[in-house]
Amino acid sequence: MILQKPIKTTNAITRRVDLLQDLWEDFLSAPQARCCCWSVSEDELSMINTFFQVNAHESSDLPDIFIRLESPFQDINTYSQLLSEELAAMVEADRDGLAENDIFIDWESKYRADDKNQAVGFLREFFHFSDSLNVEEGSVVVFLSPASISNPQAWKQWWKDVLSLNIPDKILLMVCEEKENSFFTSIAKAFPAKMKVFSPRLEMDNAIRELLSEYGDQEDDSTNFRKAYFELTAAVGAQDSGKIKQTAKTTLKLARKIGFPYLEVTVLSTTGNGFMRCGKSSAGIIAFDEALKIADANQDQPLVIDMPELVMDLPGGNLYEQLAVQVLFFKAAGFLSLKKPDYEQALETYEQADERLANMLTKNKANTTKTDWTNGGIIHFHRSEALRMTGFCSEKLGRNQQALKIYTKAVALAEKMSPEMRASTMLPYVGQAMLNICSKEGMKKAYWKVQGKMEELLGEDWSE
Repeated sequence: MILQKPIKTTNAITRRVDLLQDLWEDFLSAPQARCCCWSVSEDELSMINTFFQVNAHESSDLPDIFIRLESPFQDINTYSQLLSEELAAMVEADRDGLAENDIFIDWESKYRADDKNQAVGFLREFFHFSDSLNVEEGSVVVFLSPASISNPQAWKQWWKDVLSLNIPDKILLMVCEEKENSFFTSIAKAFPAKMKVFSPRLEMDNAIRELLSEYGDQEDDSTNFRKAYFELTAAVGAQDSGKIKQTAKTTLKLARKIGFPYLEVTVLSTTGNGFMRCGKSSAGIIAFDEALKIADANQDQPLVIDMPELVMDLPGGNLYEQLAVQVLFFKAAGFLSLKKPDYEQALETYEQADERLANMLTKNKANTTKTDWTNGGIIHFHRSEALRMTGFCSEKLGRNQQALKIYTKAVALAEKMSPEMRASTMLPYVGQAMLNICSKEGMKKAYWKVQGKMEELLGEDWSE
């Protein structure tokens, strides 16, 4: 009997994870290497996160233990301490759960800074933590992924401090950068044995194309629509007006063939956005106006023509009414995205959106004294944004007093919202804009009235 190896099922994503795994093996085979850096484009960052998650999971085949620390890098003097505190908090959060499985971590943070080397404090802590795990095979890997980096040059210096040390075999460091920064490429040249920089060709655009070709019935119109729509979004991202026109035509044809008008609205809105970004405002306006026309024409129609009994009950009311408002938001944003923003046209469009939303509030009887997401709050939410942007455009056109009146309406609308819902709006920007106008116009009494109202609605720290 001939035994066959099981067929390994792969797809576009797992193939890229396998590529990263192969590069990780290359890193591990370098005897002095202690830090692995992934240098990738912005759209490839998610694959590095996937690589980490695969290897951090308990089902991973690798003997290495992966952990991730996300403390923000604010300055070189505090980063190591922040990392140590995050590590200690992570251990304490897991200690009881691990103990139930007879896993005990005999480690507590005893952080001490070292003025001669800003990385020593954390690496000492991380080594002692790793030593307490009694790992027989593999290493303990820390993926340093700061939530933010306030000082890139100091971040670079911190890593130089890291690589200037004799890092024990037991611990490894992993970091990721966007190719455009190239910080670690230059650092690696100074420490070629300790740091390895990999720039894998992950080509995420192609990954999506491969996935779309690997899954679904390739003869089905819906599958072909998804593939065509992806190509349209890629053309928009590349700001290729010729490709936008070509792919939009194909995608729109498929949307109409499927028979879902809301897909037509989506395609035309995406097309309009793309043309605006390319500076083709006339073509963009035509696309947006056609999208609005389709949304308005289908407000009284069933969601699916062949299934009139299928009703979508949305918190904000009719789907196509809401889509029409979204089209107007996209169109207005398009005017603002032009090299020379057209504030007058954007103002007019936001006013149209506000008028529609006001009518929807009346129609859906959502003009309540207190509203949340369950009783028409989404309409209030969108109207508050329409008012904010109407005020913004008025300001840009030098109409400060008009803007102040509009912003006041936005505040009155926010007062009807629940505190949780209000916190998710852009009300702080409205408040700041009102304060700026009051300051410019010398309106001292109004200034302090606005300040008091913002504190009442959002709290004393609202401006932060």
